Amino acid sequence: MAFLFLFVLCSVVFLQAVRFAQHRGHDMLSIIAVNYMVAFLVTAGIFVLRGGGWGDSSPWISLRLGLFNGFLFVVTFPLLLACLSNAGVGVTSASIRIACLAPVIVSWLAWGESMNPYRWAAVALLPGAMVLIRPRDPFRPNFTAK
Repeated sequence: MAFLFLFVLCSVVFLQAVRFAQHRGHDMLSIIAVNYMVAFLVTAGIFVLRGGGWGDSSPWISLRLGLFNGFLFVVTFPLLLACLSNAGVGVTSASIRIACLAPVIVSWLAWGESMNPYRWAAVALLPGAMVLIRPRDPFRPNFTAK
């Protein structure tokens, strides 16, 4: 539960900071730099607290995955900015979170991860929730499935 709380808190704070900076005309590269610095400091702190171990056989795997994830974040950042401008923080963050649907289904199909009825209910509710969060503001464009 603590992880979920921290995840939601960090996600909302980051998206709100980006949206605030976007409205004020600030440099988006500085937002990315601050985000990376915070992520690095938190990761380094966890590394030190765990005694220098990552939990797998090779720390290089974790490093490569982290670099790849960071690369993907920078590449997709312009799309995130466009989504924030057009849809707002709520719809954008919900759209980002629905991305968890693919790994859940793949892990169930490929590796046989157990899916209890609560997990299936959560998977079933996600697409419907996306329809319900669309804003009905007459001054904003209607959002389609695309």
